[in-house]
Amino acid sequence: MSSLLRYVGFSHLESLRRGKLHISSYSRFNDEFELHFTSEVQRAMSREEIPSSISPRIARILMAPPNPLIHETLEDFRRNHFPKRFEQLRMICCSRCETDELKVRLQDIRMWTYYGDANKGIKIHLSSEFEHDTRWQVEEMIYNDKPLALDYDTLMGDDKKYSEWAMKVVTRKSNALEFENERRVFISPASIEKCVLSDKTERDCISLSPTHITRIDLGTKFANNFQRGDPAESLADSQDHCLSAILEYFPNISIFQAIACPESYAYRYDFVSIHT
Repeated sequence: MSSLLRYVGFSHLESLRRGKLHISSYSRFNDEFELHFTSEVQRAMSREEIPSSISPRIARILMAPPNPLIHETLEDFRRNHFPKRFEQLRMICCSRCETDELKVRLQDIRMWTYYGDANKGIKIHLSSEFEHDTRWQVEEMIYNDKPLALDYDTLMGDDKKYSEWAMKVVTRKSNALEFENERRVFISPASIEKCVLSDKTERDCISLSPTHITRIDLGTKFANNFQRGDPAESLADSQDHCLSAILEYFPNISIFQAIACPESYAYRYDFVSIHT
């Protein structure tokens, strides 16, 4: 049985009840430590020299005060330097459940707050069938504050080495984020679908099998989504209506409600009976 967990906001439920799971481009990283590397660019900064391999645009950035080197260099790599196969890849981020009880509690609280829409979202338990589906590949994240070295002359001229280096970059985070115990799921381009939401926006998604999810946990504030005037009214008239729609596609899942237990610095999970 898999222990992959996916914490998401309430907006994901509209696609989930159709058997779809939102994914995102690797280029939309939002963690400050991602794409953390040393390079000739950064070494040139200390020498006040610009190597010939740097593009004129980046050279202008390096010479302009104040120096926004890191941000602009990362953006340049995201847009222009990753191999084409990375441009087409999409991914989802999951957490691996810890075995240590205290770490489980800490991970759960932090993940609910950060990824679970401040406890108004849901936690999805993904099955071993999902983890071993051949349409995607699950990669373990490495937590290490030591930057990756980048040698322009070697890597820019060798696609294989550059691809290997790029994969290390997209599976690496700072030690400060180790509590996430994250896994990245890389999806092949042929498996990516477009899902049109009720507000007419498009999202990249993957189709799930009814056996890909074993359980869904509701955040402690999940019911707040159904208060008068909330956008949730466009998805369902009530919590039961919303969850019943998900059960139509995933009939064998269990649904639990997270209950905060401050005295034990943890959550309790109570089984939810859905009235259809």
